[in-house]
Amino acid sequence: MQQACKTWLDTIGTETISAIFTWLLVAGSALALAFNFTSVSTVQWNVALVCYLVFIAGFLAAIREKPYRHDRAARALLLFMQLAAVIGVYVCLPFSYNGILMTIWSGQIIYFMAFRKAILLSVFWSAPLWITQDFIWHQQGAWLTAILFWTFNLFALVMVNSRLKEEQANAKAQALNRELMATQVLLESAAKDAERTRIARNIHDLLGHHLTALTIHLQVVERQLEGDLKHKVSNCHQIAKLLLSDVREAVSEIRAHEGIDIKSALETLTANVPETAVTLELSAVPELTVEQADTVVRAVQETLTNVMRHSNATSLTISLSADENDIVLSMTDNGKDISPPVPGNGLTGMRERILTLGGSMTLTATASGLNTHISLPKETE
Repeated sequence: MQQACKTWLDTIGTETISAIFTWLLVAGSALALAFNFTSVSTVQWNVALVCYLVFIAGFLAAIREKPYRHDRAARALLLFMQLAAVIGVYVCLPFSYNGILMTIWSGQIIYFMAFRKAILLSVFWSAPLWITQDFIWHQQGAWLTAILFWTFNLFALVMVNSRLKEEQANAKAQALNRELMATQVLLESAAKDAERTRIARNIHDLLGHHLTALTIHLQVVERQLEGDLKHKVSNCHQIAKLLLSDVREAVSEIRAHEGIDIKSALETLTANVPETAVTLELSAVPELTVEQADTVVRAVQETLTNVMRHSNATSLTISLSADENDIVLSMTDNGKDISPPVPGNGLTGMRERILTLGGSMTLTATASGLNTHISLPKETE
């Protein structure tokens, strides 16, 4: 039971629970107090009840993690519904502490506008409390109460903005860490590849040449001998030929394993991406040069950044394959924002890097998401 409660708390979130508890306390106490108020009619009480319910329903719908089809417009509409509900409560009930609901609303609006703009506009959504308390309910000192609740709204804006900055900094740090780890994997793979190439070359150039010379000499000596001694030299000649064959086979095997381990780099880069399920399709990984592998890693990192910041996608599929002439990297998300992203420094740099290697990049926006298609030639000059 205790574990179940803990799981539920983690799923809902302590902030959401505190907001629901605050709403319940405000709505419950206000409706209870207003029930016997002669200045509050039955119609006003019922309308206030509906406004309270609309507010909490709009709040829960606005903060859900799963994106809507037209996410930003849907959440903006839900915020407007909450705002209208709070103002409706102001009109129907004479209690100034209903302004607490506007503080909850202020903590959400910061996700939709710049911090400075929200600070400036906070005066306008704090003013209805003063207007209703003064001109409808004729409360003394309504202007002072409105100013006090305005400062609460400012506090909510500042706190949520600080949290947003912290989340963005953490996300950026995690992305940089994943990119650094992927780059480290590439560097280690490149170093191992260079070492394998050096060893294979040394074996082939030194040991292989010496064994070839030994085989030739044994063959010459064998022709000059007779009897049992010739037979022994013949055996040595066959052993030398077999050893030379084994050396060549070992060199071929070493060279067959040359290449950059792009699979490990991409697995490191896409591990534990927040709020996005990444699927790697790397069944037939092509051989890449160091420059090509680095370009692929940078392209995937830029796509991950765009997905987390702009597209509201929950899944991303990354496919790396090759045909006769090209290496193909395809990345498709399920983002709801179907308009192609405006090229910024990241996309521009990625395109320039690809063009330098003789490749191409296209972005295609569809109703099901955004597809990034990158093609690199197998052999670059």
